[in-house]
Amino acid sequence: MEDTSDLTADRVVRMTRRDLLLRVSLAGAGLTGLATLAACGPQTPPAAPTAAAPTSPPTQAAPAVKTSAPAPTVAPTAAAAAAPKPQGGQAIAPAGAKKGGTLVVANEADMNEGDPQKYSGTHAGRTLRNLFDPLVTVYDDSSDLKGGLAESWEISPDGLTYTFKLRDTTFHDGTPLTADNVAFTFLRTLDETNEWYQKTGPFPFAKYIWPYVVTDQIKAVDTRTLRFQLSQPDSTFLDNLTWAGSGIISPPALQKWGRDFTLHPVGAGPFKFTDWQKGTRFTIERFDGYWAGAPLLDKVVFKPVEESAARLVQLQSGNVDLVVALPPEFVSQVKSDSNLQLIETAGIHIWWITLNLNNEHFKDKRVRQAVNYAIDKQAIINDILAGSASVSHSFAFPNTPAFTDQVPQYSYDPQKAKSLLTEAGLPNGFSTVFLVPESGSGMIAPKEIATVVQAQLAQVGVEAKIQTMEWTSYISAYVGGMDKAAGGSPVGMAQMSYMIPQPDPGMYAYDVLGGKGSLNPGGYANSDFDQLMLKAKGMSDAKQRTDLYKQAQTLVADDAPWIFMFHAHNVVAANKKVQNIVLNPDFNILHLERVWIQP
Repeated sequence: MEDTSDLTADRVVRMTRRDLLLRVSLAGAGLTGLATLAACGPQTPPAAPTAAAPTSPPTQAAPAVKTSAPAPTVAPTAAAAAAPKPQGGQAIAPAGAKKGGTLVVANEADMNEGDPQKYSGTHAGRTLRNLFDPLVTVYDDSSDLKGGLAESWEISPDGLTYTFKLRDTTFHDGTPLTADNVAFTFLRTLDETNEWYQKTGPFPFAKYIWPYVVTDQIKAVDTRTLRFQLSQPDSTFLDNLTWAGSGIISPPALQKWGRDFTLHPVGAGPFKFTDWQKGTRFTIERFDGYWAGAPLLDKVVFKPVEESAARLVQLQSGNVDLVVALPPEFVSQVKSDSNLQLIETAGIHIWWITLNLNNEHFKDKRVRQAVNYAIDKQAIINDILAGSASVSHSFAFPNTPAFTDQVPQYSYDPQKAKSLLTEAGLPNGFSTVFLVPESGSGMIAPKEIATVVQAQLAQVGVEAKIQTMEWTSYISAYVGGMDKAAGGSPVGMAQMSYMIPQPDPGMYAYDVLGGKGSLNPGGYANSDFDQLMLKAKGMSDAKQRTDLYKQAQTLVADDAPWIFMFHAHNVVAANKKVQNIVLNPDFNILHLERVWIQP
């Protein structure tokens, strides 16, 4: 077997315990990404903001695989017989769409940042994504990459050089979109010697997102052509450019306001900033100069409503038009209300139970497969999650290119579970400790689900002794090692979830399943898996890369190092007057430019 010394292991083994705690806190909270901290609750934003005033603008090819994404034509009052397929980064407005009106959105918390490179929380990401376009984007319910501020790009055969052709457009303040102006966003974020890094930084997650970008090789080839050089191939580079944290900012606005740019954000997205009233609202309005055509709505107001029940009440009373992050317990109420609608899609989310392969029982693959057969995942989805999830069979996400369902699957079969336990020499079952967080954003009803899992395992003779922990302590215990997490008692099982704002599983799968993975307390190690994932990491050809991911999924599904549970759906509720809401699997994205309100 070839040595799996990796493309990433150097940064994995160098990670400190503090880094690991931060990473896994984000992962379990469904928040890994650029500064997506504190989605569990609001943070105190800066003092009362005011709208940014326009400012004047500031004063340069590898042989490749080329991707084109031509700009579409957006017709706010189009009367075509059917809505055409989207091209480029945006979708054409549907037939009969009406222009005008204000959409009021109930967010989980108040904004904490107007700077896309510094925001924290999914709620802030989905808001800022409407102000700041990135170079590359995803649209509709697909994770396929499309052109954002880049109309096309080329990748050199060695996967080290990315050349982007920029659109002929402007920022909200009239500054032209040039290669130098786009480079500014990346240089002030990645280069610690840069004047504006020092004045507006630090940006602790930037080098995690773009770890191989050579900062002194971010070059303007000409006015509308920008080139990046990587120190080694990185298959996730384009995917990472779709994140809200990759939104391109106006250099003059940042230079004018410095750290107060957060109160005067200026981008090149479909909407522009209007005002931010602390604790009350964050308002954006239509940008008529948007490269894909002006949005249909006049304004969007994001209201912070922390309690999920209160968000639903405000929707039912007509005080808000749309509610994001709808908890499963409220799905039935929305479905039964004739004035409301429910919209959902499979999300880039996975919820699993880690099995401790150092445990005397879970060392045996037959035991791991048995506990997978013992759990009725669909019943849990139906009874606890109100159907707003899909059963998981592997580490990849549905609705993404890497996903395949052609893997070993563990449908509910308690007799099969008992048979496998008998084969493993455990006809009477066994006892193990099951570590469960008391709460945790992204975990989704952890105690309720654990109780059902415990009961179903008991039916096949496995006694899962639940030990609950407060979230922060839980994360520390999980990262510290399952062998001694529960007061010195070896832990056999532990809950975890992951939600990332990009579809490529290479972003997280090696960390949680790799032999040298930094978030792999279960101790799973398969050199074939490692080899496939590390090879995929350095491969720029998307089809070849996804083929490797699919092979890796088959290996993992058969080895069963987890109890594969479910993929949560991205769910919103809205007044039926709100038309053309299309959700993306990325929970950080809520495209509003083609949403309209029926008068």
